[in-house]
Amino acid sequence: MSTETETGSHVQLLTVAQVAQMLGCSVRSVWRMRDGGRIPKELKVGYRLVRWNRAEIELWVGAGCPDLKYRPLQSVLAGLRGPQAPTLPARR
Repeated sequence: MSTETETGSHVQLLTVAQVAQMLGCSVRSVWRMRDGGRIPKELKVGYRLVRWNRAEIELWVGAGCPDLKYRPLQSVLAGLRGPQAPTLPARR
């Protein structure tokens, strides 16, 4: 699933099964990580429908899958050093 942002760029949204496949874990493990605040926040697409931003998941994995319960992803990424430190796309 892909959606267009206000700037015209496309954001790829992932299902829980796709996130689990990327991480090499079970769907239940993704839900546990979400409930524990250890994974980037999901986007609510509908009443009970959620998706994850692929770019956020990839950045999170690239940062070593840090626990996000006490530090938001943007803060974790800001702590990375070097000229190629990743940044998150703006959320609406």
